[in-house]
Amino acid sequence: MFYDPYTPCYSICFNIETEELFGEIRKVRNLKQFCGTDLPGYQIVKGIGLYSASFWRTGGYTLKYAIINGVEYGEKL
Repeated sequence: MFYDPYTPCYSICFNIETEELFGEIRKVRNLKQFCGTDLPGYQIVKGIGLYSASFWRTGGYTLKYAIINGVEYGEKL
């Protein structure tokens, strides 16, 4: 997902699991970046896309609400 031409950098999908997200069972891919820099780990959810990103120093972010192809996910606050 990220590329740094000055350091060896690569992403690994370290597991695929199923979780209930937004009321449906979905496949979740967990990806980690392995570089010399502070890049985030990600969760990619089938049918939704990017679901969360987390940084080891500062914490992370998780999708709470979205409209994707006219379908609402989560609860609008």
